[in-house]
Amino acid sequence: AWLVPYRQKIRSIETLDDFAVHYFLDDYRFESVWHRPKKGIQALQPYTTVLTPDFSLYRDWPLTLQLWNTYRNRWCGCLWQSEGFQVIPTVSWGSAESYAFCFAGIPKRSMVAVGTVGVNFSDPLTEVLFMAGFQEMVQRLEPTLVLSYGPLPLECQVSAEIHTYPTRWTNIRAARRNKTMRSSGG
Repeated sequence: AWLVPYRQKIRSIETLDDFAVHYFLDDYRFESVWHRPKKGIQALQPYTTVLTPDFSLYRDWPLTLQLWNTYRNRWCGCLWQSEGFQVIPTVSWGSAESYAFCFAGIPKRSMVAVGTVGVNFSDPLTEVLFMAGFQEMVQRLEPTLVLSYGPLPLECQVSAEIHTYPTRWTNIRAARRNKTMRSSGG
């Protein structure tokens, strides 16, 4: 039901079974899951479901670095699954050259997650590259459900079942609008 950022404190006495931990953050905020995996597992203990880390795959980065970040994503998922967590793979891609490895290790017809934070859909090249990667993911993985952290273009929604989660910034902007409306009597 909810996606919560890695290491965010939840002030609730309720169960966290309907929460999943996501890593749609700047990489430095979750490098510890790779460098100190036992400490990372401790931070995940209140949860039962986790998404694999979204280590960056910028299209202008060398392919070896993109491959390395894909490996780290899968390695963390494997570790967490062995620790008893339900793991949902996060899928990322750079340019078409990354397709050779960026979908590897993810089971076909499974649930996957993608993030759109930082994707500038108003830039035509960025939109074309994102859409090409999304279509390639759908073709290769045939996902049963795509969890999207942030909105996806309408074209994505015809090729796969999508569940969209608002980003943290969307929630902050909505809260600010509500506060402004209340203070102005609206």
